[in-house]
Amino acid sequence: MTDETEARRAELYALAKDSGLEPHSRTGVAKLEEMLTEAGVEFYASATPVEPDAEEQAPARTVARAKSHIEVENERKEAEAAAAREARRSVERAKTLQETQSDDKPGDPNKVVEVRITKKGEGRVQTGNIVNGSPEFYAKGEVVEMNEAAALSNERKGYVEVE
Repeated sequence: MTDETEARRAELYALAKDSGLEPHSRTGVAKLEEMLTEAGVEFYASATPVEPDAEEQAPARTVARAKSHIEVENERKEAEAAAAREARRSVERAKTLQETQSDDKPGDPNKVVEVRITKKGEGRVQTGNIVNGSPEFYAKGEVVEMNEAAALSNERKGYVEVE
């Protein structure tokens, strides 16, 4: 490394340390410049500072700054919140649609239909018998009779298949 490059590296290293950054002692000039730019620290492009008169005459230089981790995290959280809101809206729309469809066919409580108990309905659809204080349940695949209103309700839940 030349003396000029080493002097530039030492200058940038000191500036990084003074700015609260923690560069490695062997970090090169390019990496130090990148760290300072990301941190939003302004520094001179050459090893020698620019004269004040020349600084006034030169056009203003814009320093590119990368987004901080906090800004990136906040944007990610906002995007997740927007996606969650949209998901809730679509679920609410689906529930409303399902409620309107379920109200169309309430079923006749006086009409009896045959149903087959599904795997999901096993242990959930009661027989109506109580043994030792506990209710009995139908097993998967059993074909039983029940009123149409209960059959349609259990079918919407996935407990039975109306035959």
